[in-house]
Parts: sequence; structure tokens; C-alpha cells
Amino acid sequence: MSEQEALKEKQVKDMKVFWLVWSPRGRLPSKKHRDREAAMTEALRLSEVHPGRHFYVMEMIGWEMKGSETLTAAQAKRQDRAAEKRAS
Repeated sequence: MSEQEALKEKQVKDMKVFWLVWSPRGRLPSKKHRDREAAMTEALRLSEVHPGRHFYVMEMIGWEMKGSETLTAAQAKRQDRAAEKRAS
């Protein structure tokens, strides 16, 4: 593994994970929850306030920024799977 690849892998591991609560029939999420339980509690609260709507708890697994060379966790996994396929 090159030094640059090791740095990218460390950046992915050091990401500050957060959770969002989202409903397809509502506004865009605006609050980052620092733990899963808080997001689940908020989803339950919102479902009681808005009966009939679905609320989804989503975990941040990566990020993308134009001009950034940082890999998202999903990109890193895809690259790993592609490398494994090439090796076999």
C-alpha cells in the first residue's frame, strides 16, 4: 500500500459518523445526530407527529467534495473489491 493510499484509508477511518432522519414526504434533514439511538428516538417522535409518513434513519458512511482526493468509505470498498477480482 502506498503512502497516499494509507493516508486516504486513515481519513476514512477517522470520519466522524453521524445519523440523519429523513422522510420522502418531508423537508431535507437538517439535524446531525451523533449516535444511532438519538436518531431512532427522533424518527419515532416524528412518526407520532406525522402519522402515515415513513421516517428513515441513515448513517453517514462517506463523503465527497469536488476537488478532493479523499475516498469515501463506499469508494474504498469498491476499489478493494475490484482489486480482489483482478487478483483472482
